[in-house]
Amino acid sequence: MTTLAHKKPRRKNIQHSDPGKILDLVMSLTDDTCSEIQIKINTYLTEECEAELVVPVIVHRERKEAFVEVVGIAALQRKMKIHLSSKLLDTLKTNVEQTDLLSNFGEDFQSILIPHLGKDIIKKRLVLFAVIDVPFSVIFCIVAPKTEESSVPVIIYECGLFVWPTLKKTIALEYENTLKVKCQQLLRVAKRLFTQVASLDTLLKIAMGQAKQLTKAEQCIVWLVDVDNMQLYESCSTYKDESSGRRFPLGMGIAGEVIKTGALINTRVPQEHPAYNPVIDGIPNLECRNLLCFPIREQTGIIGVGQLINKITDPYFDGMDEEMALAFSIYCGVCILHSVVYQKIQEAHIRNALANELIMYHMKVSWQTETARIGCFSSF
Repeated sequence: MTTLAHKKPRRKNIQHSDPGKILDLVMSLTDDTCSEIQIKINTYLTEECEAELVVPVIVHRERKEAFVEVVGIAALQRKMKIHLSSKLLDTLKTNVEQTDLLSNFGEDFQSILIPHLGKDIIKKRLVLFAVIDVPFSVIFCIVAPKTEESSVPVIIYECGLFVWPTLKKTIALEYENTLKVKCQQLLRVAKRLFTQVASLDTLLKIAMGQAKQLTKAEQCIVWLVDVDNMQLYESCSTYKDESSGRRFPLGMGIAGEVIKTGALINTRVPQEHPAYNPVIDGIPNLECRNLLCFPIREQTGIIGVGQLINKITDPYFDGMDEEMALAFSIYCGVCILHSVVYQKIQEAHIRNALANELIMYHMKVSWQTETARIGCFSSF
């Protein structure tokens, strides 16, 4: 037992790869950006596998999100989100290489690779092998390797043993930096909202506009709860349509489901959600491709629901959008409550001022004048 407890960790063995080349690769991974590190890894794998192209797919396994930011030695202008196809999921689940033709992959994945490939694109063979970790993993897609197919996953595995720790930390760092920027944007949004509590309509319009910018959504709707009539109503809208000011029963559609459960719902295909109702879950004459629906809360409970419709730059709303929506909903709920209270105070102030004016007026009018006026009216 003592011998086993103090047993040294097993060394990472290399069978097919050149240790000198891997060492040179690891020593060169000093770049600040994830894309530059991926380009160097791609260059190494392309040479070792004699491949036409190498494409790493970064995957967040828990959220089932995937993106590509480098194709071969070319960095894309931005991270391109893709759907996790069955082939990619099988690669993650089985931890065994998968081989298939490019034509059998999703259209979003094909559209990223096709501009970087030559002739006979449809017949291109891909070998996939994953380096699995938590929360991020990476699937290396080797396009048309000329080396023996059985050695490709071994080369990827041996490379991943040494380069993945650096790549993983860089991915996590960029994620945290992006989250920091989003939080700073959120604070600026909150600051602007708190200066607009004088008018609820103005506040809601600004809130919807800021929510769209924050998550890059095509449209945003805010439904408020009418407790007396048990309805959801749209007090204002950012689109011009005769249907603005709509009212629906409280439990209708995905919005109603969010009211019931108090949980955020992010659906990539809204039409497949059991609670989906096109009448309330969307905007007339606008196709709802994806939907992020979140509760708007204040201290007493849920006072409304926000709906973000159609992610502009990506095929779906991701986990960071969910975090931003939930944080935004808290600020929005506080501002709505303050706006309602402010309007009630304003109305009370107006009533009080009017009552004071009437009292002052009657105090200034003499009894004789009042009697004369009463007599004048009674003569009619």
